[in-house]
Amino acid sequence: MLLIGLSALNQLGWVLSLAFVCYVLLFVISVFYVTYQAAETRNGEYIFLVLCLWRILLLVGVDLAMLSQTKISDFSPLSPYTSPIMILFVVLILGTRLNRMAKKIEKFNTRLERKVLQVNADLNKSLNDKHRLELADVRLQERINHVT
Repeated sequence: MLLIGLSALNQLGWVLSLAFVCYVLLFVISVFYVTYQAAETRNGEYIFLVLCLWRILLLVGVDLAMLSQTKISDFSPLSPYTSPIMILFVVLILGTRLNRMAKKIEKFNTRLERKVLQVNADLNKSLNDKHRLELADVRLQERINHVT
């Protein structure tokens, strides 16, 4: 009975190890894909993200190198420092995106204001022309009425 319980735990360990390796491979593939996209598009946000992802890989590599040279009990991993790095770069990316979108909104508002002023001027001109034509029509009607 105890042997069956140990066997199930052993299988769970292998499944979890396989899942971990799959996630690591997915992360590495993502790093290479984002690096490729950054090289192709020369987009500042992609470049920030690439720097962040490569720093994380560098810290993981340093962690593995240090782990291979020391005992596990003496090991102090650097990987907890990857989260603040990731947060810093995400904040930079979102900040630049927010700034760019705010500038686009300002440009749109400026164009919209100019367009509203132009339409307002056109409407005023049209109303003035209509008023002038109505006055001319009234005068013409008065002349026709006086003649008859």
